[in-house]
Amino acid sequence: MTYIYSIIILIFLLPVTNEVEVCDCARIENWRTATVGEYEYVKDVFIGEVKKISEDKTEYEFVVLEVFKGNLKVGRTVKGINPKYCEPDVNKKGHWLFFGAFSDNFNLNECGLTSNIEEPWRILPPPPPPELKADEKKMIKKWKKEVRENMQEQISILREISD
Repeated sequence: MTYIYSIIILIFLLPVTNEVEVCDCARIENWRTATVGEYEYVKDVFIGEVKKISEDKTEYEFVVLEVFKGNLKVGRTVKGINPKYCEPDVNKKGHWLFFGAFSDNFNLNECGLTSNIEEPWRILPPPPPPELKADEKKMIKKWKKEVRENMQEQISILREISD
């Protein structure tokens, strides 16, 4: 009987617990197509240098370096807000390619292509299948090199379509 009461109490307490939202971003199948699509979808696309990140990693501050789309001006310092539940999130200082919208603060596009330029792991392919685990480190090293090259190509594509 106490077991049933415990379950009933648990059922009533569940709605009062902390709100939890989960986000599962789809894998990027074709980053070239995704780049053009996201460029068309968002208000602002630019390169910025992240200078500060708040201790709780919810906010960051950056300087705009190059604008592909939108009204932000080169040299402007802007505060950005990380998404609560989805990636990408700005978690490291350095140069970033941003996709999103600026009003009072910059809000990046959740599940979008915003990425650290030096470490653009968001567009990495999935890990190798189990039968290739022995070659995993070599493959990951190769993929990381490829993705860095892809990032430079992505920036070139944005320069072309923004002219």
